Amino acid sequence: MRHQLGKHWTLLGETYALIPPGGSDANATFHFNGGLQFGLRESLLFSALVGSAAGGRCLNLTGYLGFTANIDPPSPAEQRRCRCSPPR
Repeated sequence: MRHQLGKHWTLLGETYALIPPGGSDANATFHFNGGLQFGLRESLLFSALVGSAAGGRCLNLTGYLGFTANIDPPSPAEQRRCRCSPPR
């Protein structure tokens, strides 16, 4: 789940289950995380999530810090546009 809170902030949430193979002996776990993401630029995001899990032998609390960077090489048009003459 993603919900835009403003120009730079996004509310994040996710849930998932891990169901191991093995019949009735296997312990399934249900995980849930929630947090915020800050978009410094369109191509640079910082995220912080806190979560927990239920079932089986699972951790009670987890935390994640991360960043996402989208690094694309400039297109030929952008390369031409960046080749400016020095200021006068």
